[in-house]
Amino acid sequence: MWEKTKKVFNLFFRVCPAIIIIAYTFIVFLLFIDNKLITNTTLINQVSVMAIIFSLPGIIAQIATTLNPKKKIYKLSCRCPKCKFLIEMDMKEE
Repeated sequence: MWEKTKKVFNLFFRVCPAIIIIAYTFIVFLLFIDNKLITNTTLINQVSVMAIIFSLPGIIAQIATTLNPKKKIYKLSCRCPKCKFLIEMDMKEE
């Protein structure tokens, strides 16, 4: 029972954003085609607010990575050409 519920919700959360994006694209396409709709300022404002809402997750992710950058760890290993010992180095980004 739990697996079936999980599959249904998984399908819903994958299909729902796709349908919303397709509907938004269709509305924007209709706005550019019809001359009467392009002059309607309330509709244009609603479409621009929807575009801002769609871009908010990306904006929040960029701000989060700017404020809390992950420090990269570089690992280097090679053999010494003279004595053939393995040399390992770990470097952290500061």
